[in-house]
Amino acid sequence: MFRIPTGNPENNTLALLQAQQLGYLHVNMDLDTRDWEYKPGTPIPPPDLDGLGHVMLVHDGGGDRTATIEMLKEFIPRAKAQGYRFTTLEPMLPAGFVPERSVTAGLQDNLTFGALTAYLVTPNVVMNWLFWFGVGSLTILTFLFVVLALVNNSKQRKRKWVPSETGDWPFVSVVLPVFNEEPVVLKTLEALKASDYPHFEVVAVNDGSTDRTLEVLKGYAETWPQLRVYTQPNSGKPAASNDGIAQSTGEVIVTLDGDTLFEPRTIRMLARHFVAASGTKEIGAVAGHVKVGNRRNLVACWQSLEYLSGICVTRMAEGLMGAISIVPGACAAWRKEALVKAGGYSDATLAEDADLTLSLHQLGYSIVQENNAVAWTEAPLTFRGLFKQRSRWTYGNIQTLYKHRSMLFNPKFGALGSLTMPYALISVLVPLIFMPLAVCVAVLSLARGEWQAIAVFSIFVMATHMVISVVAVLMVHESPFHLLIVPIYRLIYEPLRAYVVFGSALRALRGAAVGWYKPQRTNSAVLPSASAEHRQLSPTA
Repeated sequence: MFRIPTGNPENNTLALLQAQQLGYLHVNMDLDTRDWEYKPGTPIPPPDLDGLGHVMLVHDGGGDRTATIEMLKEFIPRAKAQGYRFTTLEPMLPAGFVPERSVTAGLQDNLTFGALTAYLVTPNVVMNWLFWFGVGSLTILTFLFVVLALVNNSKQRKRKWVPSETGDWPFVSVVLPVFNEEPVVLKTLEALKASDYPHFEVVAVNDGSTDRTLEVLKGYAETWPQLRVYTQPNSGKPAASNDGIAQSTGEVIVTLDGDTLFEPRTIRMLARHFVAASGTKEIGAVAGHVKVGNRRNLVACWQSLEYLSGICVTRMAEGLMGAISIVPGACAAWRKEALVKAGGYSDATLAEDADLTLSLHQLGYSIVQENNAVAWTEAPLTFRGLFKQRSRWTYGNIQTLYKHRSMLFNPKFGALGSLTMPYALISVLVPLIFMPLAVCVAVLSLARGEWQAIAVFSIFVMATHMVISVVAVLMVHESPFHLLIVPIYRLIYEPLRAYVVFGSALRALRGAAVGWYKPQRTNSAVLPSASAEHRQLSPTA
């Protein structure tokens, strides 16, 4: 049974039709006591009766109904004295509309019930669940990582680095694998030559370049004896890196890419960790701080903020827990002994640096983060280039997680096995399952005008990311300009995540070839002039 509020079906046709579609019988009143018009404490006069039957309207809610009850105490006896009897609606219903007391649901009933539940109930339930799950998990993880990052940053700032004599610094071999890097490799070499580190060599390995890369390398080596150049048939980046490691003579290996520009003190900031012991485990690798050096458009600025928040907060937090899962090959230092034990870079995945990092963890080495070791890299300037790069990274990380799956939830590896790696796995699996569902629920909610929960969640996510970004900017004294990207960050991130997650899943199902990733080089990365101040620092500082 259903009655339209105000009892005016002629002027509320939509409500009447919707009620009929849902199987309701509309029953109207014809005797209105209008008890809702009287203020509390005001007597309500009983309605007059004319000897005909009526459907009578009184209210038991919406305020103090004491006056209604008092009116009924007078009205009911008076009506009975006039021959009226009181009943429910059932005896008055036409045939076919009398409710059955017991009904066995048939196939059509169940299908109808399921369809209506899926349309009317499930979206709200799912949206509420996703909303609170997202808010809860995001709040907990953000608070945890921000606190851990700040603690680790404070710990590093308070650490006293004992000045070392020049002879105490380890000899460093900078390994530079290159393939068709003619537009940028000269600038990379110039930045290395400006390094303030006292004892290092550069081992450049040309992996069968088809442009003038080898010619540029050999020409530069004629004027800089610290540069040694080797060449090999095209075999891929892991093979070129391993060749450079084999040819190197240093006890510490520093790696970078062909488009990466080191600040003058970067090698020293990396190498000092191998001089001063820290913790109970021997340091196997040091992760540097990679920054975007070509912030020329929105795509590059977006990546700059992503690099900044990911390294300064996430990796700093992981560092405190001993759970760094990726040491970026674009700016890193490795203990050569550890590299040899791990077998060097593997060509089994597209994320060879992440693969090697986990291998060092399995060998018992520790990994640390050094934010003062800064390298400026050339980021993709187009969405097409960005999507291709992140697709390769995501697919490579899936391969790496599968290869090292024995570390997942393994208490032997502490927070790395119980938090960092499971979170990386969840960040791939959860979108595969919930992203299509969340999109469908959001579309249905917006179609029904229920946008409030979506808006609140979006604002909450943006505010949370703003907190992370502010912490990152303050931690490394970066430009506050990055904060302007926060409001539009998700507009790029969500389509990008959908593309790389589903694209990587498809590639994983059908397999994919492993080889060099060669983004278009624009020679647009630059070393900020502010870094020039570090050139006057003593190597023992």
